[in-house]
Amino acid sequence: MGRAIRKGNSLINSNSSAIVHNGKKTSLWYDIWFKESPLRNVIPRPLNKEDSLIIVNQLANDLGSWSWEIVSFNLPQSIKDLINAILRFKESSLEDVSSCNFQKKWLLQTKSVVESDCHLFIECPVSKSIWHLTRCKTQLSNCNNFGKSIASAAEFHDIALSNVSTSQRNSLTLPVKWIPPMNGWWKMNCDGACEGNLRPFSIGGILRDNLGNWISGFSGFIGDGTALKAELWGITMGFPVGFSMKLSFLIPSEKEINALIN
Repeated sequence: MGRAIRKGNSLINSNSSAIVHNGKKTSLWYDIWFKESPLRNVIPRPLNKEDSLIIVNQLANDLGSWSWEIVSFNLPQSIKDLINAILRFKESSLEDVSSCNFQKKWLLQTKSVVESDCHLFIECPVSKSIWHLTRCKTQLSNCNNFGKSIASAAEFHDIALSNVSTSQRNSLTLPVKWIPPMNGWWKMNCDGACEGNLRPFSIGGILRDNLGNWISGFSGFIGDGTALKAELWGITMGFPVGFSMKLSFLIPSEKEINALIN
């Protein structure tokens, strides 16, 4: 019983992560809150007592600003860039909560041997019955060339698609124009650019009145993240700029609204 409880507790802990709101209950080092493993796992150096007790709330300022000076040593810039891209509202009334995420990991095995793609798609009785139903006349007995066949088929598909003329492809023409806000309102247009998944990204935006006059603008590097995170960061940074200029009636553009909805 005790062994089963310990095993279950270990399983839960290894699949648990923290959903951070105000950061008061989340350890900077030992909880899973910004990656798939605790930050402690990627910091090989020993921690002093003060560092080991730091919680996310102590390190975080609102809107992605972080007080790195409270850590007694310099974290790698790659780690800082990932954390810089995380929005935290330390004065939030919501407490941090733990989330347990179990994902099914499928590993096909036959007599303790990992299932091969050849057996999975050709030799397996179920696969054979499916091929029979398709009435495919191609002989599929040569497993040695199966991987090459898949690669060749993918290459053929790519080449065939690239040779299709523009007129043969489905096309959609969309009107592109700036839609002004109502009289007395201001509109925010912003964008984000990311080099790739979990790669550096920057944001920028402009604020205009209903006549299209430029009121203010902003831009800057944020950290490492995704294209969607870059879009959301652009919206998040645009509102404080507008509110600092007393632009009470400020709305994001249609593109930003779609990013929030979707």
